[in-house]
Amino acid sequence: MKDPITEFTYQYVEDTGILSGAPEILERYFDFVAFGRDLFLESYTEINGFLFVD
Repeated sequence: MKDPITEFTYQYVEDTGILSGAPEILERYFDFVAFGRDLFLESYTEINGFLFVD
């Protein structure tokens, strides 16, 4: 089973274009797990695999 927070984070980064224009070397080192954790500290909640906006 895939981690819903990490999956959401990959999609969020793609949809928002956060890394667009960033050098490729930075894209390879971007920490999706840590960024997802930060997103879910304040803006989102995960309950039983379902994601909610706070």
